[in-house]
Amino acid sequence: MRTRAPASVVLAALIAVPGRAVADEKIACVAAADAAQQQRSAGKLRQARASLHICAREVCPAIVKSDCTQWLAEVEASVPTIVLRAQDPRGQELSDVKVQLDGVAIADKIDGMPIEIDPGQHVLTGEHAGSKKLRQDIVIRTGDRNRTISLVLEDIEPLLPVVVPPPSGAPVSARVSPAAWVFAGLAVAAGGTGTYFGVRSIYDRNRLKSTCAGHCNRDEVDAVGRREDIATVTIGAAILSGGIAAYFFLSPSRSPTRALPGPRSRGDTSLGRWRSGHLARALLRCDRALHCRLTRRAW
Repeated sequence: MRTRAPASVVLAALIAVPGRAVADEKIACVAAADAAQQQRSAGKLRQARASLHICAREVCPAIVKSDCTQWLAEVEASVPTIVLRAQDPRGQELSDVKVQLDGVAIADKIDGMPIEIDPGQHVLTGEHAGSKKLRQDIVIRTGDRNRTISLVLEDIEPLLPVVVPPPSGAPVSARVSPAAWVFAGLAVAAGGTGTYFGVRSIYDRNRLKSTCAGHCNRDEVDAVGRREDIATVTIGAAILSGGIAAYFFLSPSRSPTRALPGPRSRGDTSLGRWRSGHLARALLRCDRALHCRLTRRAW
């Protein structure tokens, strides 16, 4: 880079030119040349270029004009340019992005055209509707031409709906299956029947032992045995029915019309009706099995 002409030479050139207006122009040329060198040294190439345009005019002294013309060509070749590119997280190109450089707007949209900036460290910010604001630090070198700067703008996370839990004291609705009441009724009825026949059979057995032990009438002995059988079966049925009723009470039906896989009667999709019928058949088989295993006693 050529150095500026000595001040004595410049002043001599100014004195040799008559006229106050012309002298002022010459002084402005020298001041612009001096400012351009300071700006260029500070990395402010665009400002230096503007100053060099002033001192490279025809009205400037020949020596100043010559230096400024050469410096202007060097600065023009050194001013960096960048090309902005914006994308979303999925790689989709974005164009409606507003970009600022060090807080100064440099683009209202991304158009792929080069943008001149000074060399050094800068801060880029990008804004796009539906995206988070982007802040990106970059370092630009002197002479960088058409350097691509990629901006990736992240999507704004959607606001999730706030779920308000019900009050802690709010009752939870639950529907008890009708089968629970059915089996509870069966348990009560069977328990009462079993109790009656059990007490009666004990009474009759004691009576027979005290009156005709060893030689009692066969019909009376068989009657006592039948009552004992009935008491045994009904007490067992009461216990089984009570267990089934407790199950239904502790696990109320949540969807009365929900169909369960497996055997059920034609057209019957009710959970309560399927359970009732299935367990009733199981209870009947159980009663028959108990009755078959009973043996009568002879007195």
